[in-house]
Amino acid sequence: MSTGAEAATDGSNQNLALERCLEVLRSATNDSEQFAALLLVTECARAQELDDGTRHRIFDAVGFSFLNRLLFSRTSLDGCPDYLFRSLGLTLLACFCTDPSLASHPQVINKIPILNETLNISCQDDIKNLNSMIEDAYQCLTGILATPEGAKQLVSGGTISSLCEAHVKQNHGWTNALRILTSLLTSLPDHCWKIGCNELQCLLVKLSEDFDNIDDSHKFHLAEILPVFLPPSQLLIETSWGLNCLNHMSKALHKILSNKLSISQRDPVLLLAACLSNMYGSSWIMIDGRGEKTKFLSLLVNLACVEVGWERMEEPFVLASIRLLGAWLAEETSCLRQEVIQLLPFLVHYMRMWFQRAVFSRKQLKEASQMALLSSSWGAVWPGDAIRFLLPALCHLSAEEAPRKILISEGVPALLCDYYQHKWEIFSSEEGVTADRKYETQLSLQSCCGVFLNLVVTEPNLICQENCFVTLLQLLMQSLPVQLTREGQLVLVANISTLGLMMSRLLAASPVLQESYSQDFFLAVIKFLSRCHVVSAEPDEETHRIVLRDGYAEAWADISELWFLGVQAFSACLPLLPWLPSLVLSSGWLQDLLRILDEVSPGSIDLELVTALQALLTQLAQISVPCRELIQQHGGIEKANLYGMAALEQCLSKIL
Repeated sequence: MSTGAEAATDGSNQNLALERCLEVLRSATNDSEQFAALLLVTECARAQELDDGTRHRIFDAVGFSFLNRLLFSRTSLDGCPDYLFRSLGLTLLACFCTDPSLASHPQVINKIPILNETLNISCQDDIKNLNSMIEDAYQCLTGILATPEGAKQLVSGGTISSLCEAHVKQNHGWTNALRILTSLLTSLPDHCWKIGCNELQCLLVKLSEDFDNIDDSHKFHLAEILPVFLPPSQLLIETSWGLNCLNHMSKALHKILSNKLSISQRDPVLLLAACLSNMYGSSWIMIDGRGEKTKFLSLLVNLACVEVGWERMEEPFVLASIRLLGAWLAEETSCLRQEVIQLLPFLVHYMRMWFQRAVFSRKQLKEASQMALLSSSWGAVWPGDAIRFLLPALCHLSAEEAPRKILISEGVPALLCDYYQHKWEIFSSEEGVTADRKYETQLSLQSCCGVFLNLVVTEPNLICQENCFVTLLQLLMQSLPVQLTREGQLVLVANISTLGLMMSRLLAASPVLQESYSQDFFLAVIKFLSRCHVVSAEPDEETHRIVLRDGYAEAWADISELWFLGVQAFSACLPLLPWLPSLVLSSGWLQDLLRILDEVSPGSIDLELVTALQALLTQLAQISVPCRELIQQHGGIEKANLYGMAALEQCLSKIL
């Protein structure tokens, strides 16, 4: 038995030998010497035994010029296989790709085509060395995949086609091909299907046939990953090959669920059935019209409602009823008022149950991406977003005292904060979210803001007591500056701005308002509020008037109340945040506002706008000497008198 000292000595000797080989490699004067030195390097140390520093030294010593010649050479040494040089090059490349900083190097990325080609090389001789070369290619692809832009690079580089071919033909390493494909489809489903639609169709046919025909543990692994490989459109219902796939999956699910299963076996199978039901209704079950298909539908319903720890209220019929109830309550809350109030605890429990079920479902489906060292924003896979259906009703109910008290006692504020964060993750995701899904999510976010605003106005103490609102305010502040730059989002921007201001007024002492991003938030708010009105300068008009800016005019019916409430809340924040008046000055808002009042006719400004602007100007004049002096320099008292701003005139007169 070797001692620790002997092991250390062996390691030291290996390091010395490797350093000598690297020195030989660096001092090589031609390809033959470099090739001999490379053989020594690979003999001294395998890739998995190298630390990052040693790997970088090999990388620097080899250089890409010689590595490129190895990979693309069509010749070999006498008596050696034709692919000898490529094999050595791939071994080195695999060594480099275990380091993320090297795997993302442009000279590695441009090797993707030769890696793709290597996956499906066939040769009758020297199978062992050929398989080793294929394994090195998979290691390179895995290393690239683990980099931030790796998935995009592989999809764009044509890797989908090669991986599908490797799996369909069951070539060496096909399990690695399936793992990488699972990861790519997890992170970029739409892009993958756009680039490799034909190849993925063939792959899905193969997977569904295997799922139907094999009877070992791999069957349950296929049940876990098959949801990832379902196309993002109605391809399976609309094509003959798709119907064939659905038929195989339906038969396989029927056979599996007709047997006794453990929980770990049953859950992914039921999840696959749920995904198919979500996308295709019950039509995927009834494809060939056989009697056993009707039995299978009954079996699924029974398992979903009885055999699993789920309650009867998770049946789709109940969800449909809740959706109808939500639509009715969104329009009418006075009828059957007592019955509605009595029903609220059940509705809250129902919303929470579905939300938690959606989280559970996403965790199940994310296992595939975790296996491939990637993460992805799946969104809500489960069809029953009960909160979304009831949000319009909650906007009305949270404005009334009796139902609001029940909602608070049932924990709705914390539930909606979690829901808002979840929806924001979907909305802000750049990948895998369709335009329809994004719009639907935007409406949910706006409705959530409506409920929160009701709580801020009617239950200010609750906002100060519940930690979830501090977390919500932090999310609002961090998200608004980015959201402000996107077109077509003015209604959501108005909701986030006003809600954030109303909460800041109550949470001014919170550490959140001392963070740097809070000033970024207020700058974004100033941009939203200040851009609303402009001076109209039509050539046929004798006097200028104040009008809404393009964009605001189109959305004014939806944002007018929020804009006025936002100005009011901003004014209330001024004395609470000492740095805010300076921000108003540096942003130029006060200067622009005074200029507009100089240029327009007083008769063009309605009373509501005058009242809002007066409150803002008066507050600035009271708490900030620089702001007061600027207002005075622009004829503040005269303006106040001209526009009927009595409070501002009185404030400026007292100061004088």
